[in-house]
Amino acid sequence: MIRAMFVLQPNNVVSDDLLYHFSHYAASSILGIPQENIFANQLLFGSSGEFLGFDANEPTSRSGGKATAVQQIRKVKGYKALVMIGDGATDLEARKPGGADLFICYAGVQLREPVAAKANWLVFNFTDLINALE
Repeated sequence: MIRAMFVLQPNNVVSDDLLYHFSHYAASSILGIPQENIFANQLLFGSSGEFLGFDANEPTSRSGGKATAVQQIRKVKGYKALVMIGDGATDLEARKPGGADLFICYAGVQLREPVAAKANWLVFNFTDLINALE
């Protein structure tokens, strides 16, 4: 998923993935995306290691958060066009007004029919997507 997002917009990653630290490591270290351009859930733990919840300051920690993050990215960066790639309903939500103009449903792991039905484009592998964009 990150590779396709990198191809389409090399400066931003939006994820509600619970693997916050992995998302930050992979996106910043491997792809060279600045930390401030990564929106992902931050898990919070107490001093004894107990799970406390999510950082409520991260837009992806709440319903509609990906849409909020995409709208924020678009506003701050001044993008005239923005594409969201994802596989679920929360990814599709990013196509709200002021957010993504186009939603590409990635069904290479699991096809979610209700999401695919509302997508602008359905792909099953990133090779086809990358080749179509080149």
